[in-house]
Amino acid sequence: MDDPRLYLALDQGGHASRAIVFDAAGQSVASAEHPISTQRNGVDLVEHVADEVASSIKHVLNDVQAALGSRRMAHVVAVGLATQRSSIVCWNKRTGAPLSPVISWQDTRAAARLAGWVSRRAAIHQTTGMFPSAHYGASKLAWCVEHIDAVKCAADAGELACGPLASFLAVQLCGPQAAVVDPANAGRTLLWSIANGDWDDALLSEFSLQRSWLPRCVSTVGDFGPVEALPGHPPLRAINGDQSAALFADGIPKSGDIFLNAGTGAFIQHPRSERPQGVERLPVSVVLKDQQRVIYAVEGTINGAAAALDWVAEVEGLEHWQASAARWLDEVRSPPLFVNGIGGLGSPFWVSPLASRFIGEGAGPARWVAAVESIVFLARANLDEVRASAQVTTRLVISGGLAMMDGFCQRVANLCAMVVVRPANKEATARGIACLLRPGYYWEASPTGAAADTLFTPKTDRLLEGRYAAWREQIQRIVEQN
Repeated sequence: MDDPRLYLALDQGGHASRAIVFDAAGQSVASAEHPISTQRNGVDLVEHVADEVASSIKHVLNDVQAALGSRRMAHVVAVGLATQRSSIVCWNKRTGAPLSPVISWQDTRAAARLAGWVSRRAAIHQTTGMFPSAHYGASKLAWCVEHIDAVKCAADAGELACGPLASFLAVQLCGPQAAVVDPANAGRTLLWSIANGDWDDALLSEFSLQRSWLPRCVSTVGDFGPVEALPGHPPLRAINGDQSAALFADGIPKSGDIFLNAGTGAFIQHPRSERPQGVERLPVSVVLKDQQRVIYAVEGTINGAAAALDWVAEVEGLEHWQASAARWLDEVRSPPLFVNGIGGLGSPFWVSPLASRFIGEGAGPARWVAAVESIVFLARANLDEVRASAQVTTRLVISGGLAMMDGFCQRVANLCAMVVVRPANKEATARGIACLLRPGYYWEASPTGAAADTLFTPKTDRLLEGRYAAWREQIQRIVEQN
């Protein structure tokens, strides 16, 4: 391959920060990973130490340089950053020092702030593309201003900056001038107007937040400043949410394709070239904005994916469940039903908080399989909403940690009646943010002998369909009671 250019992707997730360097064909040539800790207090408070997250980014940058070597490192021409979209942090505008923890997207400590907003759901959705939810950033930012003394003091001194985690990390990488935010991360604050591409003054006022505290709204792709920790200071040229970035792993997504990224949470996305209309129960995001185009996505949100599996494993005493997952999915034929309230019941039902519970006989591995099937059921429920608003193909592209389980992928294919494609390249988020650094957002031809994608063809599974029907009845009762 004649093109020597390399592209460095930073993927900051809930368990670790990663740096992966890709060549012009989208092949990984070096990588590094550094874990981060998570502090939990009950089901509502989930946070990370901001300094630790920032430090983890510096660690992976140092480690990937060592892995790549100085000669090849000189070929890195741009850096991209992907983060969890609804995680927020406050920092000092002048020094960049954090003033709050990173409050995770999973955190719902400020849910009371949104009490009584049910009647305004349609209006909020029209303005922001989102629905009122404590998972999003607005209520958490307001909570920080009200409850953290360092944040209050910085606000009084005119030195407060706050917003999505992506903005804080951009400042750590490039300095204070990089206090910017892309559409995908801005949208998850519940403060951003999807029509105007900027902060909405009425919503800022609702949460007693000042525009001057928030980062500047920009496009997904631009020149956000030099990355000072890397030799040659290549520019930070793309910022996106992790789920949004995953859509671009193989370039501009194909019209009609459905994407399911299943990690800590799971998200179904259907890209659209125009702003979707008539979508009443699903979020609408801007996943890419540049000088030529805006790409939207209709999304389905499943708050408890791997997080739900971890919860069930802990409750049932199933240590190291990953080693047994394939066998359990193959052997358990009649699991109970699981009402998956981990993180609250997301789209299209929107019930939060919700106590998780099992319905029917079974324990241990059977309950774990029930949790897996709850994710499949939620995917189907969201997919039906997407299908009601647009034509889709029979192809679903799956990625994320749970996509490594064949039994999960086959259940998705069977229940959704779609061919499920698991790409050979597993790094959807990192590869997607790196692809946005490429001219035209496409990769050169892959080398001969590259691994093939894995296909899961749908099969009739009456038992699974029966459990889904019974699960829908249970969920409908819950929705009616709320």
